[in-house]
Amino acid sequence: MIKRVNHTEIIERWKEFEEPIIKALTSSKGANITIGYSDSAVKNIYKKLTNPFNSSMQLWVAGANETKYTALTQLQKCEFTGKVSLVWFSITRIEDIEPSEVETIYKEGEKAFKDFAVKNKCEAIVGYTDLDYFAEKVKSDWPEAVTRYYFYLPISGN
Repeated sequence: MIKRVNHTEIIERWKEFEEPIIKALTSSKGANITIGYSDSAVKNIYKKLTNPFNSSMQLWVAGANETKYTALTQLQKCEFTGKVSLVWFSITRIEDIEPSEVETIYKEGEKAFKDFAVKNKCEAIVGYTDLDYFAEKVKSDWPEAVTRYYFYLPISGN
């Protein structure tokens, strides 16, 4: 079962959530290069997640005892069009689990994120990933998805 963690619970249980978030920031080559680990990144995520006056960022947990997966999403409003999107920018498996359980959690997550997006008047869910799993989902399960490529080209010395 996937659930959204409220800001009070995040404050109370931060030590449980911090390590999986750091893992998400460094779990792939792309994640490590574009965000990676830094104290300031983790502090900023914590501030966003725990601010009771700004709920633009969300922490989600899933699996038995909420220990199998951690995901981060963020509501973003386009400054040009005013359209709101839910950015799905991190999902990290914390424990090794059976492939059938992986699929179940992903399906639950997709439904929870879609429901949350609709509730918040989002026009779309967007995300960037290094995982081939999502490229396959676009081909097989999400024919309405518009595929755009995100690239990050580091410039040495900057």
